Amino acid sequence: MESGMDAYKALALGATAVCVGRKLLNPLKDNGAEGIRESIEEITKELAGVMASTCAPELLSIDSSVIWKRDF
Repeated sequence: MESGMDAYKALALGATAVCVGRKLLNPLKDNGAEGIRESIEEITKELAGVMASTCAPELLSIDSSVIWKRDF
């Protein structure tokens, strides 16, 4: 996962957990624990924003009805 939106999509499609480990490697290397904290806060804010936009007040309220496939 790279963002809160990615986490939201995975949860909406049925995941019970998401991993953001790869996204944290550079912040860890550059700023240590502080970089990790900032990255996790950013991802959390993105996820909260998407949840607010889709009227999902809690993680259990996320469902696949808000995910749609775009035909190109």
